[in-house]
Amino acid sequence: MLAEADALVDAEAEALVDADSEALVDAEADAEAEALVDAEAEALVLAEDDALVLAETDALVDADSDALVEAEAEALVLAEAEALVDAETDALVDAEAEALVDAEAEAL
Repeated sequence: MLAEADALVDAEAEALVDADSEALVDAEADAEAEALVDAEAEALVLAEDDALVLAETDALVDADSDALVEAEAEALVLAEAEALVDAETDALVDAEAEALVDAEAEAL
């Protein structure tokens, strides 16, 4: 009878140890899985942040490029207009000078 009681106690103790071990393994697996999910979520957030920063940087570069192109185009238009005004001014001065020379020549 004592042997049977010892065997029963041993079996119950082994069952408790097995249950505790299984619970511990499950808890460790759950913790590892949760840590992995957290790490993947953080990596995803960082990747999305990086993508957003790159998109914003591209947009700023595009805007700066557009502004630069517009400024260069405006400068070119102004330079062409100034060149035309200079050419017309030169032509007018030449015409007035020629008219003055002709008038002086006629007066002589």
